[in-house]
Amino acid sequence: STFRRAQLQSRSCVSRRKFFSLGLAVGPCIAFPGSLLAERDQLLPLEAKLKTSDLKKPSSDPFPKEPIVAEWMEGVWDVVVTKKAVQAPQGGKFLPDEYDLNRERSSIGKPVQYRLRFAQRRDGSGVATDRTFNLTSMMNAYAGTELVNNVDWDPNGIRSVALFRNSPGAKSIQILNASAVAAAEDLYLVEELFRNIFTNGNAGESPKTTDVEIITAYRRSLESRLDGTQRIVVYLTPSSDSWSADYDDTAVLISDFTLQMTRL
Repeated sequence: STFRRAQLQSRSCVSRRKFFSLGLAVGPCIAFPGSLLAERDQLLPLEAKLKTSDLKKPSSDPFPKEPIVAEWMEGVWDVVVTKKAVQAPQGGKFLPDEYDLNRERSSIGKPVQYRLRFAQRRDGSGVATDRTFNLTSMMNAYAGTELVNNVDWDPNGIRSVALFRNSPGAKSIQILNASAVAAAEDLYLVEELFRNIFTNGNAGESPKTTDVEIITAYRRSLESRLDGTQRIVVYLTPSSDSWSADYDDTAVLISDFTLQMTRL
């Protein structure tokens, strides 16, 4: 996940329930700074987040930066992502109305395949995630159709805007609010917090805002192969229909995935 989700009406139109139910705006398109080497105690906090269900939303960073990826990440990768587990730590009644626990669990064990690309920055400062390519690839893969019409990425604002085919009023906005990265030999961990806003003015729907955290551990097993685990965490926001002050900034949905990446 985890950048949230799209609805297919007649397999191509978008509404906010499907947008959030498919998890299309979040996923393993994460960037890694290859120059950062961490001691074990720096790795532990992110590793622990992959195992506990007692998660609190990270604080937003007023000046988040797009990370540089490791040099060996450059290129195009074939990615297979498989959901392994889903949990609702506070109970299903606290899920935002866009989510259905049974539907989330129905996709366990079903792999999704797409491609990711990492390329040199224009200024030569290093390798970065191709957000436009990657978001388009993931959204179309989860939707099972050519859903996305266009994705614009504003690196200065750390924001992406996706527009959808056959749904001129639908728009997905994804904003990076915070990030943290640690790395060791052949191991990279990254945590990113996104605010996702989905609007569809033509459908008469009010904008929907959700906060999603993506924690990913990548392990380089071969020069052309990466294996990883990923956790996508959904948090309530005051705009959520099920929002409660008792669970403010508390995880309400946790989805765990395995990843296999092969360089093309």
